[in-house]
Amino acid sequence: MNYSINDIKKIIRHNLSDEKYEHSIGVMSSAKQLAQKYGANVEKAELTGLLHDITKEYSKEQHRNVIEKYNINLDELEKTEKKLWHSITGSYLVKNEIIDDDEIFNAVRYHTTGRADMSLLEKIIYVADFIEPNRDYDDVEYYRKKAFENLDTAFFEGVKWNLIEILQKNKIAHINTLNAYNFMIKDRKKGEN
Repeated sequence: MNYSINDIKKIIRHNLSDEKYEHSIGVMSSAKQLAQKYGANVEKAELTGLLHDITKEYSKEQHRNVIEKYNINLDELEKTEKKLWHSITGSYLVKNEIIDDDEIFNAVRYHTTGRADMSLLEKIIYVADFIEPNRDYDDVEYYRKKAFENLDTAFFEGVKWNLIEILQKNKIAHINTLNAYNFMIKDRKKGEN
């Protein structure tokens, strides 16, 4: 399981629509830039950016097949919230069939919810996902600027934005997202003392 960027592009091209493929290329590009800026492994960041949404457009049946194949335990929210499935099934598919790397696994696994005490690569992929060049939403330029000023601040702002979106839609926030937010708040308070 030793794949090049071009190999990964071919793999994901078969799994994704044109729009999602271009998004993945954009995340790869943004992840590369962030890795260069913050001293992370650039090749790993590029590969992870490409792979992060590998199962994004899977059907329910395809997700269930991956969940059963790798005996993945889902929490109560994950069982019912299809939007969370791709980061879970994608991480297991990547680890078992493409690249057996724990850092890449975690970055794919938590790119949707975040979690407490994320690694540098995890934060890079989380942030790259919402600032990549194809994204077009209010304040995207603000988040892009923040990402290259301070990765932790951009990550924290992204988690807050995600939580606000969830609350405004009267949805349930995943415990990992709440833990990411709480961890960053505690970490910031430590820095103030």
